[in-house]
Amino acid sequence: MQKRLLVDSMKNLHLKFLAEQTNLRLSYSLFCTLRPYWVVHPTLADRETCMCKQHENLGFIAKKLHQMHIIDTSNLESLTQAITCDTTSKQCMYGECEKCSNNTYALTSHYRATDRVSYLQWATVDKEHKNDPGAASKITLKKEFECSQEELVETFAILLQKFRRHLYNIRQQYAFSRALKLNLPANECAVHIDFSENYGCKYSAEVQAVHFGASHQQATLHTGVYYVGGASAPTSFCTVSASRLKGPPAIWQHLEPILREIREGFPDVTTIHFFSDGPCTQYKQRGNFYLFCTEIFKKGFTRGTWNYFEASHGKGAPDGVGGTLKRRADRLVSQGVDIPTALSMYQALSEGQSKVKLFYIQEQAVEDAVKEMPADLPAVPSTMRLHQVVTLSPGKILYRDVSCMCSATGNLECDCQKTKSFSFNTTDDHTEDPIYSQPEEVEWHSPEVVGKWCALVYDHTIYPGIIQEVNETHCQVKCMHKVGENRFFWPLREDLHWYPLEDVLTLIPPPENVTARHMAIARELWDALASRGN
Repeated sequence: MQKRLLVDSMKNLHLKFLAEQTNLRLSYSLFCTLRPYWVVHPTLADRETCMCKQHENLGFIAKKLHQMHIIDTSNLESLTQAITCDTTSKQCMYGECEKCSNNTYALTSHYRATDRVSYLQWATVDKEHKNDPGAASKITLKKEFECSQEELVETFAILLQKFRRHLYNIRQQYAFSRALKLNLPANECAVHIDFSENYGCKYSAEVQAVHFGASHQQATLHTGVYYVGGASAPTSFCTVSASRLKGPPAIWQHLEPILREIREGFPDVTTIHFFSDGPCTQYKQRGNFYLFCTEIFKKGFTRGTWNYFEASHGKGAPDGVGGTLKRRADRLVSQGVDIPTALSMYQALSEGQSKVKLFYIQEQAVEDAVKEMPADLPAVPSTMRLHQVVTLSPGKILYRDVSCMCSATGNLECDCQKTKSFSFNTTDDHTEDPIYSQPEEVEWHSPEVVGKWCALVYDHTIYPGIIQEVNETHCQVKCMHKVGENRFFWPLREDLHWYPLEDVLTLIPPPENVTARHMAIARELWDALASRGN
């Protein structure tokens, strides 16, 4: 039977049962005895801890509007389909279709614009440090907001428009992954990778000072599965290291034994496809792009792609590999085996009969790789929104908003999905082909962007504002309003909206006060922005 989780206490369920079955008399003890064995009490391990923030926030609002009977469904996919011509079209789902780009969901007669309503959202807020006045850090929590129904419906419409792109990216990346694996020829290999949550090393028996102190070490696990065209079954692997670094140099140290094994075991493989999630501190950043378009050629491959699943939707086989190994390590500890270090974990797991191939990465090797990493790499435009990077020659990449299905049939050189190019070679122009040209953008992967002033274009007009939050394709900005040429003021009603990243021109210094209420951008900067905005 499929396991079912109790969402209430047995006592409350017993009372509800008696209220519904008035003709039955059933004691509480017998009620507990008759509980089916597959209906179990939930544990902490049953919690959902990797939910998608974009799904959850839109879901909170949709459920609230549905509870108030303002909309007739809370299903996010049904809501998306209702405002879109074709959910399989990138143009429609990206809001570029003339017919459906401004569509909104129909409201019922229960809508009352001025009525107040409260709703929940996952929000990132500043938390001040008690021991360091003036210092603050960012934390995310579930927060209750209150507004009018008109404001809630407006927020719902904005989030639903954003969600269309999010949903299309999810479907496209999973569809590409399936198509590639089904059509994988003998000279190609697909590698799905991810960092597992660090394993907390432990002894089978510990003194109190160790158990409650800071004596425990951690082991970094880089897990994955690779598929080779024509091979009978995929191969699971895991690299273990005492180094806790997870940046691009560390990634390629973890990949080194895997790529070597693929080349030695399958010498015909010349094309390699990577799949991963897209954290901006690990896989989706300029350092990894650079190493990707240089290291695979050093390893003997002639071309490759790196494909990113949509944010918060990258779970797959590597997560199962990591969970299996950590459970096995815990079982060994419970049986009397000490695992105090990453090396001892690797040795203990290697002695078993696991089908997962294990490799140990020296901490010094990772540190040496970090020192050799170039420090002045240029940023790749649109880093936050791209989902496929292709390399056909050393130092040069092509990149797209989503993975192109042509890649699944072996054609990596197509210009579908508005392909752009970039070169890390210092002798080349970074945008070598005019048809791929794009101006340099803000480095959105940096956490320091939040809280900075920026200048953005909305309805062909430039506005200054403060960045509140950033995701893969949009940023939330608190904007000023315009009262004249380079003259702005803060509105009484906070103007807080999400804007596509490409609408942000640049970061700017805070505007200067010109009156008690009005502010202006520095003149030289304003002239440069005005010419760029036009």
